[in-house]
Amino acid sequence: MWRLSLRRIVIVGFSILALAYLFQLLSFASFSNSSNAQDARQNAAAKRQLGNPPQWFFDKTSSPLTAASDDQLRSLAGLSNKERFLGLLQPILIPRVSGTQGNLQVQQFLITTLQNLGYTIELDKFDDSPPAPHARRTFTNIIATLDPNAPRRLVLVCHYDSKFDSRGEFVGATDSAVPCAMLLDLATALRGRVDNRSTKQDITLQLLFMDGEEAFGEWSATDSLYGARHLANSWSRTRNRFAPDVASMNELSSMDVFVLLDLIGTTDTNFRNFFSSTGDLYNQLSKDEDRLAQLRLIKQWGRLDNYFDRGGFPVGMIDDDHRPFMEKGVKIVHLISYPFPSVWHKYEDNIANIHYDTVDDINKILRVFVCEYLSCRF
Repeated sequence: MWRLSLRRIVIVGFSILALAYLFQLLSFASFSNSSNAQDARQNAAAKRQLGNPPQWFFDKTSSPLTAASDDQLRSLAGLSNKERFLGLLQPILIPRVSGTQGNLQVQQFLITTLQNLGYTIELDKFDDSPPAPHARRTFTNIIATLDPNAPRRLVLVCHYDSKFDSRGEFVGATDSAVPCAMLLDLATALRGRVDNRSTKQDITLQLLFMDGEEAFGEWSATDSLYGARHLANSWSRTRNRFAPDVASMNELSSMDVFVLLDLIGTTDTNFRNFFSSTGDLYNQLSKDEDRLAQLRLIKQWGRLDNYFDRGGFPVGMIDDDHRPFMEKGVKIVHLISYPFPSVWHKYEDNIANIHYDTVDDINKILRVFVCEYLSCRF
């Protein structure tokens, strides 16, 4: 009798699991159909609201990522070079408060490096006044576009200024010298792979190096994000050059997604999904990490968890350079270490506390993601 009851229990249990799995499949199919229908409705609504925008505008939401093969993952991981990365980091790792000589020195290094890599440079210069006793000064955003004739842009972003401190010694390695060096390293490593592609020729890589992210005093709506606020406002008022006949489309319309890097470089670097609207892109980064780990192409350096947290729900928002763009409708992926690294806004945020192997792992993941998004040449 006990055996018979146990057998029935097992049969019933498996039946419940099978039904649950079937329900999940049906739900997924329903969700996929619903998503497709929603995309179609959004496209139809966009046509009504925007006045018949060009096809590339709709391709922003309908162009799937092409997963890299195992051989391509190995090829991209093999592009790492510690000496090259540190050579790109060192010139940025100085005090570089907006409006100072150090800031200008880093500007010139970024511009020269990017020009040598074939990027077209635009400068967004403007004057603004931080709170007293700080003097009015010039801020400069650096816009580097690989193919300025492509109407769509995968936008990667960092801020290159450092926080003001009375001793003039704060170098902000994680905040954000390392993220800026990561973008330079990516541009260097992928040279020849992200340009002259046979597919997805309507999209290019654009790198933004923002000035004036840091507050001079207490963080506030007017004392922070100087460069981001100015550029977002400027581009929102500029008619899109690739759709001159559509008055409602501006320069921000060319952005597929705004991927912001910040506070990266220590052993406790950890990312979370902040926005449901770009959850698919965050999940792709997670998958790229998993695949690289399975192939033993990243080390994860004794971590008990992944770099990309697998929590299924967004965790809110941290104020950063993405906000002015998000408020104007741009999609955001925010790659900021959270909780903040222990060295945040301390003098210890320097080269001594940067763990290169952690940075290299994240460089590899980002490299794969960009190549999947842009369909790199191999």
